[in-house]
Amino acid sequence: RTPVFGGGIHPLTQSAMTFISSLADYSGILSSIIVDNPQARTSPLPESYFESPTSGNGSTPAVSVHLAWLILVLLCKLDNKAEIYKDVSLSYLFLANNLHFIVEKVRSTNLKYLLGHDWVLKHTKKVKQYASNYESMAWTKVFSSLPEKNTLAITPEMAKECFMRFNVTFEEAYRKQTSWVVQDGKLRDQLKV
Repeated sequence: RTPVFGGGIHPLTQSAMTFISSLADYSGILSSIIVDNPQARTSPLPESYFESPTSGNGSTPAVSVHLAWLILVLLCKLDNKAEIYKDVSLSYLFLANNLHFIVEKVRSTNLKYLLGHDWVLKHTKKVKQYASNYESMAWTKVFSSLPEKNTLAITPEMAKECFMRFNVTFEEAYRKQTSWVVQDGKLRDQLKV
């Protein structure tokens, strides 16, 4: 119920991904367990929501589907937690931080073999989308304070007013975002650009 300070990585994300990645290390044993005890799963979501790679015979390994499903549940929980933030741009930053952490955890563990390259690409695009939404929500007011590019004749008074308006909106955005967190250096660099 309490938002993570600065839109950082939620402890639930860290612990769940540590657990799920350790499950991936035992995928052979899990496959045997799942085959021995199949569960009838009826999901309101189409399988495209938790896609995983197909094996040589065109079927998806059951363990891959189960692990992808666990990550999907985590993502849904994170979506709910993002709604706690009063600032919409901070909620997008929270989602970008957490999804980026999940994608990097998948890339650096055996999950990359179970979920596949397409899963990683799809979710990397979502991280970029969240980051883009953060940028537009956080900085639109600042950019809109600047004059139009096609303004040829601008008086010194109008220019002074424009700069004052820009400085005020920039300081407001800067003050608000100084406590926000982007723990991953790669994501932080992308946002800086």
